[in-house]
Amino acid sequence: MTLNTMFIVIVSATCLHGSPLQPPTNIDQSGLNYLAKYGYVVRPDPRRGSILDEKKIAEGLKAFQRMGGLPETGVLNEETKKIMQSPRCGMADFAPTDNVKRKRRYKKQGKIWNKRNLTWAIANSNNDNIKDEDVKEMVIKAFKKWSSVTNINFEEDKSKPDILLKFTRKYHDDSYPFDGMGGELAHAFYPDGGDDLTGDVHFDDDEIFSIKSSKGRDLLWITVHEVGHSLGLDHSGTKGAVMHALYKATNGLDFNLHIDDIQGAQSLYGVRDQPATASPPPVSEKRSKIPGTQLRLCLNRAKATVMTVNKDMYIVNDDKSYILDRYLRSKKGPIPTSELFGGLKRIDALFKRQWDHKLVAFSGNKYYVFEDTKLVGGPYYISDGFKGLPANFADVKAAFVWPGNNQLYIFKDAQYWRFSRIQSQDKYRLDFYYPRKTRNAWRGVPEDFDSVLAWRYDKVYFFKGDRYYRFNNRRFRVEYGYPRSVWEDWSGCPSQLAVTGAAETRTVKSSLVLILPLLYFILH
Repeated sequence: MTLNTMFIVIVSATCLHGSPLQPPTNIDQSGLNYLAKYGYVVRPDPRRGSILDEKKIAEGLKAFQRMGGLPETGVLNEETKKIMQSPRCGMADFAPTDNVKRKRRYKKQGKIWNKRNLTWAIANSNNDNIKDEDVKEMVIKAFKKWSSVTNINFEEDKSKPDILLKFTRKYHDDSYPFDGMGGELAHAFYPDGGDDLTGDVHFDDDEIFSIKSSKGRDLLWITVHEVGHSLGLDHSGTKGAVMHALYKATNGLDFNLHIDDIQGAQSLYGVRDQPATASPPPVSEKRSKIPGTQLRLCLNRAKATVMTVNKDMYIVNDDKSYILDRYLRSKKGPIPTSELFGGLKRIDALFKRQWDHKLVAFSGNKYYVFEDTKLVGGPYYISDGFKGLPANFADVKAAFVWPGNNQLYIFKDAQYWRFSRIQSQDKYRLDFYYPRKTRNAWRGVPEDFDSVLAWRYDKVYFFKGDRYYRFNNRRFRVEYGYPRSVWEDWSGCPSQLAVTGAAETRTVKSSLVLILPLLYFILH
């Protein structure tokens, strides 16, 4: 074959197929049954004489490989077979009308409960010798993980429960028989299905379940996952989310909902309404001097934050400001913001410049420069010092220098801008192709966050209300187990003393001296 002939053949193949040929999928009956069962392919009606072509099978394999965190080859290789044999939830990952090509986060099934107070009951005992009272304690804990972040409440009621939890085996009167040891661990039914199974959770009692143990399947994790289905959530495409289809071993340790789980549940039932409670009683100076106790500043928000060159942390909440030391102990505060920052009554955002470690404070459409808290420059218009922004640019939401590339980021209205220093000047220039949408780059961070802080050791924290999120600079997303409580972690104050709507309060707790080292490591 001549070179010209080879060229004609290659061009012809490209024109006929439009793209390189898909390699054989190597699908077998077991693999095809798996893909069909969990919604990755839809079997055609054999009576119509249609076939399931290899292209659709390859698309289904790629979607499954994406869900399992594997390279999307579209080929049933050994890695893919191994994931198919992993323990998982018995619910399908896709409905027949879903687009398996779509990369997704949380997904709503489409139905929700038309009430916010749900009842539950446990139908029977398990065969793993786990005491009934221990199972009940675990179930209550599982429900609480969802009720703590959404406007939904759960109460035990054995008379006619909305959600019945049941241990069963093989065929058990619901058209979804279990497969014995291994494979499917449990399944649940979506809300308001119009029948007796609505919301119910079934556990495969051929499995070996456990509570607070590294042996067996963690019953708490499985219950939290299945209750997510009972509330109306489908499987999530986010690996690490509790609503991911594949079982995640916990070694008996407790865990938090992933931000993806929280956002999914809140999209169905809203953010939890925290009832106002009475403020903690005032602490007397006499009480605060008792040996072994320490006066603590309890904060439940951080609207503007920055870390200084000497590792102190400044927090500005409107007209009041606070200074914490490197161990998050209160040094000063509350201090009138105007007294601390050169007469400024309003600060929208703070950041520390890369080249001279001076603090820059945004206020309205202007910015000011401080050496620690001494005003050394300004006011300047934001558009003058940050070239590329429009002349009327104002009301910055947050700003910080990201340790990942040592560049400045400014946030406002669900968008962000990236800046580089103008050489030999104390000014910045906007980089090309900005602004961009916050959600596309800062995955898992709520768009309406209050402030952002670059902590030591390349840690970045986003604050929203009384919660905070730690961002992973390598994986470019919020880390597992967040959000957490600003009140508890950044102030070291007991959760039962939290006050909704209060900016801060002071309290004494003897155990806080012991807690401080633990908090320090949590944040690092």
